[in-house]
Amino acid sequence: MNYRDAWKICRPGQLRQPTCGVYDRAQWPDGADCRDFVFVTEDLASRVRHIDVDQKTSASDHQPVLIEIAD
Repeated sequence: MNYRDAWKICRPGQLRQPTCGVYDRAQWPDGADCRDFVFVTEDLASRVRHIDVDQKTSASDHQPVLIEIAD
């Protein structure tokens, strides 16, 4: 199967938002970076509408990645 990066589909040329170490500086003293990725199969790629990182929650050391897929 071929997989495509959902971030590059929705946000070509944009750097990924940080998903790890956003709030936990003790565990991640070097700061936040992106460590979570979403890949979709080729048949879903044209249906990817939006992708974003939920920067509001501090419930985990990894921020949720939200993806919207059209019907």
